[in-house]
Amino acid sequence: MPKSSPQTDPSHIPDVVYVSQMKMKPNNVLVGLLIGAVVIAIGVVVAYFILNLAQSEATPVPAVEIKKATPSAKIATPSSQKEDKSTDEDETSDWRKFKGELDGIIFSFKYPKNYKLDSKLQGEKETLLVGTSKTLKGILTEEDVLATIYVSSVSSPTESSEYNSSFAGLDAKEIDDGESLHYFVNNQSPIGPNQVFTFSCVRSPFSLAETCEQIAGSFRFLE
Repeated sequence: MPKSSPQTDPSHIPDVVYVSQMKMKPNNVLVGLLIGAVVIAIGVVVAYFILNLAQSEATPVPAVEIKKATPSAKIATPSSQKEDKSTDEDETSDWRKFKGELDGIIFSFKYPKNYKLDSKLQGEKETLLVGTSKTLKGILTEEDVLATIYVSSVSSPTESSEYNSSFAGLDAKEIDDGESLHYFVNNQSPIGPNQVFTFSCVRSPFSLAETCEQIAGSFRFLE
């Protein structure tokens, strides 16, 4: 039996321990610790967000009722228009009422209870004045107005194309320059074709503009 050489016989191979030349340097230890700390911090943050997400999903959200705007909130209905009209009537409920005649035209209107009426001739036309004691004398106070009502004759009546408003239920030409409000009505029953019914209301710079509109809005022509 041939003898195995020391190179081929495993039993003759000595146990060898290899020692690396690399040594644990302090810098490497510090880097390792920093990397470990970063990994741990990232893990803590991820766990925090996962726990918060789980709690938010588990918490019930209270139901919220969403109401849609009804058509009445956008467009005034006939009932709301009636309420606005009744409110305006309530504001003039304690006003005085006048019924009179100018050049055969019979009419009525309401005016504030602290106002007075005065009738004067201005030229050839009879004029009805409505105002306080001061405004009838030509003195406009802060909250007062002076209304003038008269009928005049014209050779050329107002054309229908000039009508831009209404007065006492009839087509009218309205002029409002801020300081005064004017309505001109003609060529309609009970107003003759050559007559113009005129309502003018002068305001002071500090007066309540609504007073002129409320007096004009209370006018009625009577047959």
